[in-house]
Amino acid sequence: MKSTLQQERERDSGNGSNHASHPNNSRGKALVWLRKLGWAGFLFFLIKGLVWIAVFYGLGRYVGLGSGE
Repeated sequence: MKSTLQQERERDSGNGSNHASHPNNSRGKALVWLRKLGWAGFLFFLIKGLVWIAVFYGLGRYVGLGSGE
């Protein structure tokens, strides 16, 4: 079990377990989230986003929004 002094040192130095979840550390939270996501998750969301862009583009062409006629 850690003493109160050790806990304060960790909190002040940023090495504590709650460092990434601190509300003012959004970059740290994003990095932790990205590390958990990994390349497979990144590629999944990239491809999913591109498919949705293609779907909306196709629907727009189908109803005649992009034909210019």
